[in-house]
Amino acid sequence: MSVVPEHRPVNKIDARSSVELNNEKIAIVFFEVVRNRLQHVNSWPIIAENLATTFQLANKEGIEVYRKAKEGDFVKMIIESPESKNFSSVNWNRIQSLTDISNNDGIDSFGFNLTKCNGPINWKKDGVHHSNDSLCEFIVARTGKVVTASILEIGKDAEGAEIRKNAIGTTGSSALVHIDWQKLANGLISR
Repeated sequence: MSVVPEHRPVNKIDARSSVELNNEKIAIVFFEVVRNRLQHVNSWPIIAENLATTFQLANKEGIEVYRKAKEGDFVKMIIESPESKNFSSVNWNRIQSLTDISNNDGIDSFGFNLTKCNGPINWKKDGVHHSNDSLCEFIVARTGKVVTASILEIGKDAEGAEIRKNAIGTTGSSALVHIDWQKLANGLISR
């Protein structure tokens, strides 16, 4: 996973939000704030305001935790149906890789890659079974005075389509997940 945003066709980007700050020193400090927000997965619904999805971080043993995300952690996504308060879909994902890049050329980047998996209960018993397709990359980057939050969809093959279908299938609206990602990107960058 490269956490330096590469030039990709626009249709592969689920969400992106940027802010240009007054100077590079302020941008460096703000980048750290945004990075901290990204790492606190449990706070995403608060950061983004009114997400239709709840995120719960769990450690490698599957125990719910309230701390910064680490490589190997699980992320439980609970997607509420807008049509019925009594129905939700639960999806388990795993942080496969976490990358932190900082250099002296005015570029900082942090991100992680979520891959759909079978969840911690089966993982303890059978080991983690990942799909061959990543669900998303979550990236925050600073280039000079600009800080950007991006959420990039990786999977475009049949299995990736199945992951997306499962993640949104019971909500009745594929636009719902896209809106959630954009709300999260905007919330991460809000000042």
